[in-house]
Amino acid sequence: ASADVGALTNLENTTLGQAISDLLRESNVTTKTAAISIPSASSLVTVIKLPHTVSEKQFSSVVPLEARKYIPLPISEVSLDWWPMPRRETTEESALAPHEILVTAVHNEILSRYRELAKAASLRADFLEIEIFSNVRSIFGQELGSVLVIDWGASKTRAVVFKHGNVKSFHIINRGAVDLTNNLMHSMSMDFKKAEEIKHTVGLLGTGANRAVSDILRPGVDYILSEVAGVVFNYGKQYNETVNKVVLTGGGALLKGLQEHVAERLRTEVSLADPFAKTENPIFLSETLRSAGPEFSIATGLALRKLKEGV
Repeated sequence: ASADVGALTNLENTTLGQAISDLLRESNVTTKTAAISIPSASSLVTVIKLPHTVSEKQFSSVVPLEARKYIPLPISEVSLDWWPMPRRETTEESALAPHEILVTAVHNEILSRYRELAKAASLRADFLEIEIFSNVRSIFGQELGSVLVIDWGASKTRAVVFKHGNVKSFHIINRGAVDLTNNLMHSMSMDFKKAEEIKHTVGLLGTGANRAVSDILRPGVDYILSEVAGVVFNYGKQYNETVNKVVLTGGGALLKGLQEHVAERLRTEVSLADPFAKTENPIFLSETLRSAGPEFSIATGLALRKLKEGV
C-alpha cells in the first residue's frame, strides 16, 4: 500500500482479494458474483485464414491444427476458442475468398490465477473474458466502417481495428501512461507522485513555463502513435480499407490534448470512449460519467454482458 497513486504494482492474490473485499464492503455492495477481464497481454487474439474449400463442418478439426502455428505452447496448456467471422458480401468472388477465423487462447494457469483471485475475494466468477471484447461491447453501436480503438493503459497500449463489431487487427505496444510519467520524473528530477500530478495537470497543452512538460511527454506519445500508424497501414494493405474513426479509451486517454494530437497525427476523426452512454444514470452525473468513461470501458462492457445474459 506504500506505492504512489498511478504507479504499477504486482500484488499477491491474497492481498488483492482482501483489497477487493474491503472495497465491496465499504461500498455496501453485497453481490457474491463477478465477471473478470483477462488482460490482452496474457492472451492471444489473432485472425487466421482457411482456404474456402474447407467446409464449416471441418472447422472444429482444422482450426486447432492451424492455431498451433500461432501459439508458442502445447494446445493442451491453453483454453482455445474461435469464431468464424461473417462474410458481409455474397458475391461469387467473396465465395472464393478464404474463411477468416477469430482465434483466442489463454494459458490455463492464467485462468486458474483469476479464479483463485475471485475465491480470495469471496466471489464466484461467472465468466472470464479477454478485455478487448469487453471494450468493444461498451464502446460500439452499429458502426459500419473500420474503427480503430487505442486502449491507452498504464504499462501497455492496445491498438485494435474493428469492423462490424469483429476484431480485424490487434497489436500490443509495450509502452503506456506510466512510461510518460517516468520520462517526466527522470527528465525533471522529481518523484513519481509529483510527475504524475504535473502530467495530468499540463498534459500536451503546456505553454510558457509549462511548455517543457509537454515537450518531454510528446516524444513518448509519438512513439506509441508511430506504432499505431503501422497497425493502420498494415490493415489498409491487407484489407484495402481505411480506418475512418478512432476511439480513445483507457486511463491514459484522459491526457490533456491527446485527442487533438492523435487526430493531427492520424488525420482522422477521434473521440473519447463513452461507455456509460449505454447505461441509464441521473442527468446530474452525465458529465462526470462522460469524463471518467475511458477508464471504465472494460468494466462497463463486462457488466453489459452479465446483464444481457442474466447471470
